[in-house]
Amino acid sequence: MRTVVLKRAELLCWLAPLGLVAMPVWAQEATSTGAAGSRLQMQLGASLLVSDQLARSETQSAKDRGALLMVSPGVVWRSNRGAVQGAVDYSLNTIKKIKTNTDMRQIQHQLKASVRASLLPEHLSLDVNGNVGQQALSAFATQSVGSQPAAGANRSEVGSLSVTPQMRVRLAGVAQLQLRHTQSVQRVRGTLAGDVNGRITALTLSPARDRVLNWSFDLSDQRSTPRLGRSTRTELALVGLNWRPDVDWRLGARAGQERSNLFEGLARTADTYGGSANWQPSARTSVAFNWDRRLAADQYSLSANHRLPRSTLGLSYNRSVNLPGNYLLGEAQTRYDQLFALFASREPDAARRDLLVRQELARLGLGVDAPVSAGFLSSSSSLSHALQFNWAWALQRSVLTFGLSQRRTERLGSAPAVSQDDLAISSMVKQQGMNLAWTYRLAPTQSLTAQWVRQHNQGERASLDSTLDSANLMWTLQLGLQTQFSASYRHSRFEATQRPYDENALMLTLTQQF
Repeated sequence: MRTVVLKRAELLCWLAPLGLVAMPVWAQEATSTGAAGSRLQMQLGASLLVSDQLARSETQSAKDRGALLMVSPGVVWRSNRGAVQGAVDYSLNTIKKIKTNTDMRQIQHQLKASVRASLLPEHLSLDVNGNVGQQALSAFATQSVGSQPAAGANRSEVGSLSVTPQMRVRLAGVAQLQLRHTQSVQRVRGTLAGDVNGRITALTLSPARDRVLNWSFDLSDQRSTPRLGRSTRTELALVGLNWRPDVDWRLGARAGQERSNLFEGLARTADTYGGSANWQPSARTSVAFNWDRRLAADQYSLSANHRLPRSTLGLSYNRSVNLPGNYLLGEAQTRYDQLFALFASREPDAARRDLLVRQELARLGLGVDAPVSAGFLSSSSSLSHALQFNWAWALQRSVLTFGLSQRRTERLGSAPAVSQDDLAISSMVKQQGMNLAWTYRLAPTQSLTAQWVRQHNQGERASLDSTLDSANLMWTLQLGLQTQFSASYRHSRFEATQRPYDENALMLTLTQQF
């Protein structure tokens, strides 16, 4: 019976792209064709990648020269009005190998979707989030740059889907009851490592109106079931107070009880408490701090953001307990996030700013989810320390972005039974990433982008250490209102005890929007 349920969950995960792509079409039909705030756009891209190292070989001297021809139809939908709101960006990459014997799937998916459907306004809603893309399986194996197709046993297609119905009920006009249930699934093509099912059920009781002093009562039940590894469950009951002494400040305190089996599968019960402080003196500056005493470990987070007329700065540090799944280095660091914060002064409206950022990324030839750094998959629970720094600066004809991230992931409990798991090989994984990019507008229809990426991974033993450096130069030409051509050259060097390589690659891309 368990096998049947898992197979159905896996099928649901890989069919999710079709459902999420079809949802915008349904939403488009549900509203008038002239409805403002909703846009459906088709696109078709063709790329040719020529490389002297398509396969990540076991030795430095072995070369696999060849080319990949890629055709990528896609659909982009965005809506900020109506019963269905959100964004869906999906593309299907079909790959033709030319003069290479590298092992690579000929069909790959790319999906980034976040959709909310209001079923009963102010009472019942449904949130659906989905992601599909290429991901490194291990931090200790051969690494590749970005999300472009790459061969090797250390890359696979990872799909995740979460569905969250929410219900809100007013109680005699005095309090509000909110009930949420999230069902999630993650699947990795070709391996069971990283496959996990999860669910979270939460109930929140709070005042119906926001006052200077507010109270809250929270109950939650979180479960995680990896296909390789031990299932975990955490139950939490909290009573909280939130106080707003001034328009710029919000202070909070909470206390309750927690029951969890994160350690060795033995359920334990302990008291938990914590506090929070948020300071936002203006729309340009914000500082937030959270701290919680939890059964597994103390958890805390600190974030600070400041926006100047032409630049933005962001710094964050957090210590958190992670359930089995996808551990990303610099999870929030994408080109979209950096430019979205940077353009806040130019366009305060979030929906219009979203369109502006996407147009700018398209002009630069970058994807919406262009990553700053990579991650790994694990079937073990862990404790992580994550530091991130972001800086973006916009000049009259150029944009400069810089991202720095560091993450240390420590295993909780005994080692996983799976020998290929990074947290079974080493009790800790340390990852450091750095990304510097500069874009200059040569002409109204031309731009030049230079980018440098460094990624350094460490384990308990020096033999697990590796460093990846990559430099990329890209020229982009706007051939028309909806046609774009780009040419890029990339040089990468991967240094490690095993499987080092050097790569030189040329990529030509033509994109047509409809």
